[in-house]
Amino acid sequence: MATRDGKEPEFLEPLDLGKFPKDEVAAVTEFRDILARLDSKTIESYLKSIKKLPTSAIEDDLHFHTPSRYALIAYGASGLDALYRLCINDPIEAGHDSGSALLSVAIGDSDLPKRMVWLTHRYLERNTFDLLVAQVRRNCNDPHFQTEARRYLAKVFRHYAADPQNRSNLGILLTGLTLLRPESPGAQLISEIMSTATLSVSDELCDQADDLIRQDLLERPYQQFFEKNPSLLDPLASVVVPRQALADLWKTDFVIKRFDEQYLFVEIEKPRDTLFTSYPQPSPALAHAMGQVMSWFAWVDDNLDYAQKHGFPNIHKPRGLIVIGRDSALTAEHRRMLRMVNDLLDHRIQIWTYDEVVRNARNVVRNLTSR
Repeated sequence: MATRDGKEPEFLEPLDLGKFPKDEVAAVTEFRDILARLDSKTIESYLKSIKKLPTSAIEDDLHFHTPSRYALIAYGASGLDALYRLCINDPIEAGHDSGSALLSVAIGDSDLPKRMVWLTHRYLERNTFDLLVAQVRRNCNDPHFQTEARRYLAKVFRHYAADPQNRSNLGILLTGLTLLRPESPGAQLISEIMSTATLSVSDELCDQADDLIRQDLLERPYQQFFEKNPSLLDPLASVVVPRQALADLWKTDFVIKRFDEQYLFVEIEKPRDTLFTSYPQPSPALAHAMGQVMSWFAWVDDNLDYAQKHGFPNIHKPRGLIVIGRDSALTAEHRRMLRMVNDLLDHRIQIWTYDEVVRNARNVVRNLTSR
């Protein structure tokens, strides 16, 4: 395992087990001896042994807990199955070491697992340690195991999504597995798996939205429809914040809470509303909607503690979505202006036509169901 300057790091001195209490020495010795065999037939004994490992100090996590999860990669198929079982038995495991180990294999990343098992050199023989690292690297780079790891990750997310009492744990998984890789292939894969596991949008639902849009009604029917089907607006929508939680403060039409604990303030205007005047400038309807969302942003910034205690736990830097108008009413200049406005707002606020809502939702269905 190379350091940032390309050099191999120096090995540390062997771990002095004499400093551990007797019961912990026995647990560490048992785990070390099982790991040293690197035999898939010992998986059940391995899983029993890691439950006994010491956890009282930070060093315990670095030397035992974290390496014991990533080392399972070296066991191939049986190791991936063991990581899956650890994940479904504990959402903390799923959102941290065990889930992260599966994710590393799924995206073919051997660097992180090699770093995570590094400290096992302090209690393994050198040849055993070298074999462990080599097998971890080999299995991370094996297309078959990458496919299997993706399959197991999808099963983990479906496990938590299928049970209403467990769905709240999806936020732990999503946040934990993407925290260190926010713009990485791993984050993209997790987002796709999450969307598939929680998919509540379909072509039939998109057809219903299309039919309703063509009726050209006032705002309220569309507000009600999207509140009932928030995944049309965001595939990671978890719940709609109850209207009573909004109190008499700055009012939005409704607020979506995502599985990753992010909030999306939604403003619904009419399909018949125009986005821009002939100049072009934002129309009164669009300007009003943007003002509403920005007022909410300002209020949250000024009253963050109150907001977090009154209906919006963990809220921080929410985003906004404005749904207004139809594609057919946009001239080429209007389309150019819409792209510019969305870019200037840096996607903190997005402006979509009703047609774009349906188009994006259909793309989600097509992309996820074709995998």
